[in-house]
Amino acid sequence: MDKGAKFEFQQTIETYLEENHCYELFEDLLQQLLVAKPDKPLDYLIEMLEKPPIRRIFLMGPPGTFKTECSKAIAEENGW
Repeated sequence: MDKGAKFEFQQTIETYLEENHCYELFEDLLQQLLVAKPDKPLDYLIEMLEKPPIRRIFLMGPPGTFKTECSKAIAEENGW
């Protein structure tokens, strides 16, 4: 494989990984693995990949600014 083809292939792979959020996925899995320190790390990683992702919404504001209602509306809009 010449340098041009190798560079193009590398760019294609990098674009794929970025578009599919693979870097974030692997970073999150590694963090979970280091915190949990399971006896069987491979089984743990497989279990984590099979679980649906946890979605969180963090809203800040003083009392009475409808934070709960806003978070429920956001969750409903996104089908969570």
